[in-house]
Amino acid sequence: MKVLSFILLLCLGTFLFASIPAEAGHPSVPGQCPKPSGAGVCAFTCSGTYDPKCTSQGLLCCKNGCGGTSCAKPVIY
Repeated sequence: MKVLSFILLLCLGTFLFASIPAEAGHPSVPGQCPKPSGAGVCAFTCSGTYDPKCTSQGLLCCKNGCGGTSCAKPVIY
């Protein structure tokens, strides 16, 4: 019975670990968002710094001057 329980837990753990994306927690684009300057478009065209819509183009999802978000070229300090 203990062996069966161990095997079931092992299978469950393997399934849960396999469902986590490989890049989870790891930025795929180096750098940081630039500081907002001037007025920006008041729209939310992306969400979350590492939105795939942006990172697939080598960009980050950043806040703009209006408070919305858009894809922007990262700044490396």
